[in-house]
Amino acid sequence: MWHYIIPPLIGAVIGYCTNYIAVKMLFRPRNEIKVLGHTLPFTPGAIPKNKPRLAKAIGEVVETTFFGEETISAQFLSGEAEDNAVAQMVRGMDRPISDLGISVLGSEEKYEKGLDRLSEILSQQLLQSLRSGETIRMVSDTVIDKLVNQFRGGMLGMFITDSFVESAKQMVEAGIQGEIEDKGEEFLNRMVRSQMDTWSRDTLSEIAFEAGYSDERVERILRKAYRGAVKSAVPALIDRINVSGMIEEKVNDMSNEQLEELVLSVMKRELNLIVNLGALIGLILGCLNLLF
Repeated sequence: MWHYIIPPLIGAVIGYCTNYIAVKMLFRPRNEIKVLGHTLPFTPGAIPKNKPRLAKAIGEVVETTFFGEETISAQFLSGEAEDNAVAQMVRGMDRPISDLGISVLGSEEKYEKGLDRLSEILSQQLLQSLRSGETIRMVSDTVIDKLVNQFRGGMLGMFITDSFVESAKQMVEAGIQGEIEDKGEEFLNRMVRSQMDTWSRDTLSEIAFEAGYSDERVERILRKAYRGAVKSAVPALIDRINVSGMIEEKVNDMSNEQLEELVLSVMKRELNLIVNLGALIGLILGCLNLLF
């Protein structure tokens, strides 16, 4: 009777112990063991020994699988996420431009400084344009030509010669140039800032309505802008975050004990199955040994 029981039982024990030791050797010993200055084979265990390579592989797999450009973009462009973003943008259009500016810049003081700087830039550009000879010439030509056309039909028309017209234009040009140099910068700064203050009190919805944009068209424009922003921002976001490098660093910083706990928390059931499978295979081989 024992002749038939012992061989399969011994085979099962050997198979179980062999696989149990093999599984333990994945993690143990956790550090190198040296004898007479020589490192013993199979120390440390396979996982501690290859932790840097494992960390790099985990980081690359996680980034490629879960944090790829298409995956992240799909999350932002999913129906619900996109609809919520567009709805938020539409609600933002009902706020005064000044409120939006303060929200973006963080304080009213920064917003006012930004508005002053923008007014200054626009004023300087307008002033530069007005100072150009072509602009002044165009204004003087328009003014004088209009006056000449009014007087040509009357008695004064006989005194209006080409030389008189040219002289008048030159006088107007000189007058305009002088006014621009004396008062142009101050006037433009005041005018531009006043206009920007007026616009700041308006909402984007009001401006869009005055420009003839319907609500549906505004929503389409915002949706298109959102999609474009996502497609351009996601690649830069992924590069900046560097998911693979972050995960690789975290895994390398883990102790061998923590790494073992991490692997076992995920694969403990499968590793136990391998150990039990060793016992089953040993049992089957022991039974086959009885037949041959």
